[in-house]
Amino acid sequence: MSTVALLSIIAAAAAFKALFFFSYHSTDFEVHRNWIAITCWLPISEWYLDETSIWTLDYPPLFAFFEWFLSFIAIKIDPEICTITSRPYISNELIIFQRLSVIVSELLMFAALVRLLHSVKLSGSGFLKRSYYPLCFLFAFNFGLIIVDHIHFQYNGFLFGILFLSMAHIIEGNYIFGSFLFTILLNFKHIFMYVAPAYFVHILMNYCLGKRELFNVVNRFAKVGSVVILVMTSSFGYFIYMNQLKQVFSRLFPFNRGLCHAYWAPNFWSLYNLVDKVLNVLDDHFLQMWPEKISSTATMTGGLVENVEHVILPTIRPSHTALLSLLFMLPTLCVSIRKSRFFNFTTAVISRVFLKSVIITAWSCFMFGWHVHEKAVLMFLLPLNFFTLTSGEYRFLTFYVSTLGYYSLIPLIPTNAEFPAVISIYLAHTCIHWLILFRILPINNKNNREKSISDQSRSQHIIQKIGCLHLWGLILLFIFTKIILPLTYLGQRLPYLPLMLTSVYTAIGLFCSFLIFLWSSKNFYCLPNMLTESLEKVNKTEKKNQ
Repeated sequence: MSTVALLSIIAAAAAFKALFFFSYHSTDFEVHRNWIAITCWLPISEWYLDETSIWTLDYPPLFAFFEWFLSFIAIKIDPEICTITSRPYISNELIIFQRLSVIVSELLMFAALVRLLHSVKLSGSGFLKRSYYPLCFLFAFNFGLIIVDHIHFQYNGFLFGILFLSMAHIIEGNYIFGSFLFTILLNFKHIFMYVAPAYFVHILMNYCLGKRELFNVVNRFAKVGSVVILVMTSSFGYFIYMNQLKQVFSRLFPFNRGLCHAYWAPNFWSLYNLVDKVLNVLDDHFLQMWPEKISSTATMTGGLVENVEHVILPTIRPSHTALLSLLFMLPTLCVSIRKSRFFNFTTAVISRVFLKSVIITAWSCFMFGWHVHEKAVLMFLLPLNFFTLTSGEYRFLTFYVSTLGYYSLIPLIPTNAEFPAVISIYLAHTCIHWLILFRILPINNKNNREKSISDQSRSQHIIQKIGCLHLWGLILLFIFTKIILPLTYLGQRLPYLPLMLTSVYTAIGLFCSFLIFLWSSKNFYCLPNMLTESLEKVNKTEKKNQ
């Protein structure tokens, strides 16, 4: 790929993002400013204890050190940035500095993306030669990253860069360095624990157990374990020494915040909440089947972050969400076990399985996780788009899921001033995404073209038609929630209704698509048979070698 072309795309994207420097920003802007102040002036022992501001430090230690590094630059630009105060602080210098820090740190994502593209190409896993420029363009002008990072304000770009770089090294067979990078990533932002099961199984089956001699197995376990322990100790060691580990973990895992965020993420629990509310209303007016139902003072539609009790349906606890997430991961983890180097599969097959397992584990945690934020939709949308743009598979599903997922992010920007720009970017991104997937991106090869036609069964055709209708329904949803509802009495009485409708409508498509994508992992439902077949394959190979 031409370096000049890539740099041109990155520069154009950076210039475009700079247009939003002085646009709306969320409370996350003050959150990160406060973290800069905390890490600048307080000793490390007080980082996770300070409560001067309500925006306390709740990211892992390596991200805190990242903020500490930024504080050296911030204090030179505007000393007030590093003031620890309960009152929000804003200045033009602060805005430019923090916005630029996102753009500059995001450069890591593009470097990692190029490396990952190269790794997938070398693995021989059906790489599409003409996917370089479309992929880089879509990631540079990605609607989700523009909304979440460059308007709302977060640092997801460079974190995904670490993820992609880690994946590249894993695919290349550099398991030790790949494990090192992924452990570093977990210590930057612990949400990436979503994909930890995919990493664990892949490294276990393809590296630790790749050579079945006992000495090699023990040696490789020791190497990976040493790297993980080294990074974790470097990150948390001081807090362990200061007997603050419990305090740090209470910040990282605040289970008292409730099942759902203030704006429901478009996942399974938004549908669960809706069913509970509908049953409650029906019971109050018609059914009267639950006379002893729970009466909760907290409401799921109050726009607040709090613990709530479901009225009709069973109340969900963190353990339930963890169990469901792991349960729906199990199919892809079983496939990762079977199609591994332990059972003599090729690098091309192993790489494809790894990419899919990263997508499914992230998607599963998004669907069933505890207190999932709507922004976490990027956790599976970005890897899914990478997989489709490099393999040519799941084009319609990727377009459908991306269109819904990115639409669910629009409420993150609630101001009228930015609304026309946000909608325009969304429509432009959707059109370009469609053109790339269905007009520019080639079918991988002749066999895949014939397969794609023959596999287009009647049921699949019907599902795609339903998906198209559901996407067109976004127009009606937009008109109702943004134009009609605000003008009615219902909109004034139920201010949360537009958010709830957006969440539920997009959740239906994302959940159904998740089940379809999960089902596409063939033969996941019969692990014993898979293991038996694979063991027979291993035995035959060993006999031939003898």
